[in-house]
Amino acid sequence: MIYYRREENSSLRRSDFDILQIDDPKILKSKLEKSYGIQAVVRKNRKLFLYHGTRIHIDYVDELGTFIEFEVPMAATKNAGDVVNILIQKFCINDSDFINKSYLDLMNLNNKREK
Repeated sequence: MIYYRREENSSLRRSDFDILQIDDPKILKSKLEKSYGIQAVVRKNRKLFLYHGTRIHIDYVDELGTFIEFEVPMAATKNAGDVVNILIQKFCINDSDFINKSYLDLMNLNNKREK
């Protein structure tokens, strides 16, 4: 399980995160479901590529479509911003293409529009 803390108001976001090793995901799911219920299920397929220490995630998310994310470990490179800018250019990403919402937030927005 990964818990993220990050600023959601910018296209380039620094994240701090905690990773918790889960020995039995079924038990965790059961406990969380009993405690909080299920708000939504995000189903995705991810292809992962590496470019100069940067993780390139290409996700297909059911109900939403295809997304790309660049994840640069800050400790891994001194020129993290340069690598991201190169990738933005190579993938022809425009400022208007950036999305600062989670997949769950996007699903909730779609569900509100459908009602």
